[in-house]
Amino acid sequence: MESIIQEYREYQSVIKGYTPKVVLGTERELKKLTKHLEEHSLNFQSVKLVDLENYCIERTEGKSLGYRNLIVSQTRSFFTYLKQQEYCFDNPSIRLSYTNLDTHQALPEVASLEEIQDCLKELRRQVNSFLGRRQFAPIRKRNLTLFALMYATGIRAGEAANLLLSDINLGGTGSQYSGW
Repeated sequence: MESIIQEYREYQSVIKGYTPKVVLGTERELKKLTKHLEEHSLNFQSVKLVDLENYCIERTEGKSLGYRNLIVSQTRSFFTYLKQQEYCFDNPSIRLSYTNLDTHQALPEVASLEEIQDCLKELRRQVNSFLGRRQFAPIRKRNLTLFALMYATGIRAGEAANLLLSDINLGGTGSQYSGW
């Protein structure tokens, strides 16, 4: 199993172009996975989905959801590689889910339609207000536009923050919403 991990490390470095830090972190994690499999008399060919789920649960107990997702992602990528290289015939990790490991996790709260409409009204009021300093008018317009974009499309704040002007279709071929 050690030689397969070394091959995977080279694959990540050369083919995928991952940074040395990512490659080293993945190698460390895969060594822990192989140790876990050996302790349970398993190998890459005999491991089942439930074994991988149990490993991920044990490995990430008390850790953040982001860390849990990292472990799942590393495991899934590795088993995809194993199948591509014909080290195993089945990829049990393909059904390994990022979300089903913690059934007690609460969903985030979502603003009601009324709360969103109130926010839009307030942002519109600020844009149209002459009471504030005029130098802030472009910032208020930007805020209204970003809020309306996020509400209308469902994109995340980080995705909206990373938008470039070139990402926007100014041709007007999409649907128009005149409510803003």
